[in-house]
Amino acid sequence: MAAQGGDAAQDSYKVPEKIDIHAVATAKEEDPSLEAYKKSLGLGHVDDLVDPDNPSKVIIREVVIICPGRPAGDEIKLDPAADKNEFVMKEASPWKIKIGFFVQRDLVTGLKFVNKVKRMALGQTSEEMMGSYAPNKEMYYYTSEEDETPSGMMGRGDYGATVTFVDDDKQQHAEFKFNFKIA
Repeated sequence: MAAQGGDAAQDSYKVPEKIDIHAVATAKEEDPSLEAYKKSLGLGHVDDLVDPDNPSKVIIREVVIICPGRPAGDEIKLDPAADKNEFVMKEASPWKIKIGFFVQRDLVTGLKFVNKVKRMALGQTSEEMMGSYAPNKEMYYYTSEEDETPSGMMGRGDYGATVTFVDDDKQQHAEFKFNFKIA
């Protein structure tokens, strides 16, 4: 997957100051640039809650592994709320992950997709910047960069993965796990 470890640009990145979304959304100035800024943030949906009983800012609803050419179908649908998600992928196959999610209650800035894959005692962590999102009742979709499953005798076997969603403030918004086999 994408960035592994930290590079100079990421290390020098400074998190912007936290803004109160309600203060910005309700500001009534005659400043056209402020109105354009509010519109670009999608602040018309600040008080619209997808799930009023869920205190989370990010709610994961769909997780799909896209693996073209797979005999059982190109898409593997996972349940982010389930304790067990298991599937099989062929070695040396291209794949990517598509996530459908909602944002509610507040802006989420610098949302990152962190994928930790583990096999036996060895692990690998990768992360991709997804972007910043405003509250909205419409589902957002993110598709990761394409990757390839391991191949060869050492690549075949059982793997476990944990996917977390973390923002610029290092706040973890969601997490789900799955297991897969490379055959």
